[in-house]
Amino acid sequence: MCAAAVLAVSLTACAPPGGAADAGDAEETLTTFLRALADGELPTAFSLSTAAASDFACTGMIDQEQPAPSIAAPEIRSIAVDGDRASAEVAYRTPAEQVDDVDLERVGGQWRVVIPDSWRLDVGFDAPVVAELTIDDDCRVPVEDAHVQALAWPGNYRVAVSDPTGVLERPEQFLYAVPGGGVTGIDGDATALPAVPEIALSTLGARMAPLLEQAFAACVDAAFAGSTCPAGLTGAAPAPGAQPSTDYLFIERVWTDDARTWRFETRPGSVEVVRDGQTTSAEFRFTGTLGTDSAGALTLGLDAG
Repeated sequence: MCAAAVLAVSLTACAPPGGAADAGDAEETLTTFLRALADGELPTAFSLSTAAASDFACTGMIDQEQPAPSIAAPEIRSIAVDGDRASAEVAYRTPAEQVDDVDLERVGGQWRVVIPDSWRLDVGFDAPVVAELTIDDDCRVPVEDAHVQALAWPGNYRVAVSDPTGVLERPEQFLYAVPGGGVTGIDGDATALPAVPEIALSTLGARMAPLLEQAFAACVDAAFAGSTCPAGLTGAAPAPGAQPSTDYLFIERVWTDDARTWRFETRPGSVEVVRDGQTTSAEFRFTGTLGTDSAGALTLGLDAG
């Protein structure tokens, strides 16, 4: 007979003759692991796994007690041992009922649980991004390569997206379910969030417009030779009384090349200039970097013309 467990167990596959002790030891480890999760004893659960601390989104997920249990009513439905590996089917509630296949490995003579690949946070963006995830208010995870993948215990996590530079005011806040990756609070897939949401782009444009107007005015005051003058106006002089089209006040695109700094490009504007003694129309646009000062005000780092 298979060894009994503290949890409700229905063993449909047992170790072959001579291996009953192995099956019992593997079952005991898995039982203790699941009970630790049900009791919110995360350090114990982590110690019984093969995972490394760096596999998790935050250290708080492995070194702190959890006030609310991540699972309830855990049950081992079957377990089978093959040498130094074992496989089991477990059921639990999060509160929705979940059924998972869970593997175990014998490491240094001790059975350890291989945390299922489905037990993870998986949040991504549709392009490179400057962003940070805040998970359950106190876990902050920088986004690298437009993606965050990290192990997490079963449960529902509050996730908010922010821009650590303060340039974009991001609206995304949602609940993320582990396992399964289901989200509540946003439309669509959490692995394909916009790098620059439309609402954030609209707000940014309103903040940028007066700064761009100031930059163009300074360019005119410097007779198109100042540091704020964009390409397209080099070698020209302002035509008397000329007024630029306002297209340059609108953002064409915002992006990042290094996941640390935002760059921008405006739509092309036009203005009457004097070049080689002739009055003509010149097209120009502003490009550069975006940032904020110590007070949180937007700043522009303009590319030289």
